[in-house]
Amino acid sequence: MNKLAMFPMTREQCALARYRADLPANELVYCFVPNHWLFGDKDICVIDGGEPCGVLLKNYNDDFLMQIDTLYIDYDSRIENAKLYTKIIDMAKHMGTEVVLSKTLMRALNFDIKNVSKPHMLATSMLYEIKCPVITVLTQGSHTNQFAVELALRRYFTKSGYRVSQIGSNDASLFFGFSGTPDYLHGNSNTQDKIISFNHHMKSLVEHEDAELLIIGIPDAIMKYNNQFLQGLGILPYIMCTSVRSDFSVLCMYHMLYTMEYLDEMRRHCHYHLAAPVSMFEVSNTGLLADEMSFYFSMKYVNLDTSFVLDSFKDLDVNGSQYLLFNALNKMSIENACVQASESLTSNVQYMN
Repeated sequence: MNKLAMFPMTREQCALARYRADLPANELVYCFVPNHWLFGDKDICVIDGGEPCGVLLKNYNDDFLMQIDTLYIDYDSRIENAKLYTKIIDMAKHMGTEVVLSKTLMRALNFDIKNVSKPHMLATSMLYEIKCPVITVLTQGSHTNQFAVELALRRYFTKSGYRVSQIGSNDASLFFGFSGTPDYLHGNSNTQDKIISFNHHMKSLVEHEDAELLIIGIPDAIMKYNNQFLQGLGILPYIMCTSVRSDFSVLCMYHMLYTMEYLDEMRRHCHYHLAAPVSMFEVSNTGLLADEMSFYFSMKYVNLDTSFVLDSFKDLDVNGSQYLLFNALNKMSIENACVQASESLTSNVQYMN
């Protein structure tokens, strides 16, 4: 097995650590953090707020590079000095360790991204029906446990015997044997060409892998937060959801005190703007605080413990609404959500029986 380490451990990469048993060709041996974070030898739950999982953080040291084959380096806004990245990259290469950079980090460091995926060649300008059920995992923004939801669904349906094709919202998807969001969706081609190209891409993927289920993680937020915090204006979710009709959708949300009216509003937005049938809401371990006093509007993320998150919506009466609220970092909660997703899909005997 290839020995894999990660630096720095971000909230998103905690999902990889929690689902490390599903890595097909890698053994996760180290989860590095900068020394000044003071997280050394603590469970990764101190980063993502989830249940303890037995994976410990390690303060980074060059000497550990001799014990690993691959170092995956991701971007984290808390590391403000880019020289720390370049120092570790240079040292790893000097030690003969393979270095894999996330595309987010490559853009932040102004590195050229090699092997950029190109739009699918358009034989026709039509949209094809995807001949298997499709699950889309949507989000209100970053840090909402979205990647954990995608990996949980993959594990559940794979163990249930289904052949699963998948597009992930996170660059680390490659370690699980599936691709992240194609680069051309972020390019300069017009919206119609992106929609058609992604549709043809998904058709080819499903046919090539003879898939019985397609799971698509949509990386950008479904809508703006306000006129200062735009979050991509929901453009990428519109493109991807218009490309492929979804049979079942999950929305990963920031933590707040929810009401039925708010859930109804989110469901309607996803239905009318994205044609995404959302009935399941993942309540994440992240709360949002708007810093409206600064000259430049900014958002601050607040980490929350899983037990607090679960307690916050246990009294919300969703009976009769067909809604399910869950937390992806609680084992029982996410397992129940996967069962509910399966039951919803298997009720469609046209596809899954």
